[in-house]
Amino acid sequence: FAVALLLLSAPATLHAQWRLALLTGTAVTHGDARDDTDPAHPEFHAEAPATLALRLARRQGASWLAVEVHHTSADLAEISASTAVMTRGALTAWGTALELTHRVVGPQDGPALNAVLGAGIDRWTFNLDDGAPRWRGSVRGALEADLPINPKWSGVIRSQIVAGPSVFNAEELPEGFEQRMAVRIGLVFGVSRRL
Repeated sequence: FAVALLLLSAPATLHAQWRLALLTGTAVTHGDARDDTDPAHPEFHAEAPATLALRLARRQGASWLAVEVHHTSADLAEISASTAVMTRGALTAWGTALELTHRVVGPQDGPALNAVLGAGIDRWTFNLDDGAPRWRGSVRGALEADLPINPKWSGVIRSQIVAGPSVFNAEELPEGFEQRMAVRIGLVFGVSRRL
C-alpha cells in the first residue's frame, strides 16, 4: 500500500524526485520491562538494536514521502544498579515504516537539515526459544542531515528516537516485572542516491 501511495503521489515526469537510501545504525534502549518492587529496579531491554534499512522516497516540494523496510537484531539485557547480563543476538525483527521528511534548513539540492516524523510496525522474534513472534507498532522522530557528495549521491546522518510498546509479553516476564514503553535513541548513517 505504501509503495502504491508513493507511486501515485506525484507525476512521474519530474526530474530527480526519487531517492533510494541504504542506512545502518544502532540505539540505546530505555524501558521494555522493569521491576519497581526491587530496590535495584532491574530492567529487561532489547539492548543495542542494530538496524539495516532500505528506504525509497519521493520528493514533493520541500518534503519527501518515504517507505522503509528494515531488519533489526538486538541483545537481551537484564540491567540493574550494579549488574548487567547480556545474551547476544537474542532478538530479531523485520519491519516497515512510513516517513514524512521536511527540509528545515538548506537549499533544495545542497546540504540540508531535515525534520522527520513517521510510524512503523515490526515483527519481533526471540531466537532463544520457540515463543510466538509478536507485532509491535512504533512512532519515530528524527533530525537528519543530508550531505550531497555529487549530483547523484548524498551522505545521510540521522539522530532519531523510536517509541512503542514493550517487545515482551506480560505472561513471559518474571514475577514483579511489568511492561514499559520502549524508547530507543539512536544514530543512523548511510548513503542515498537520486534515481
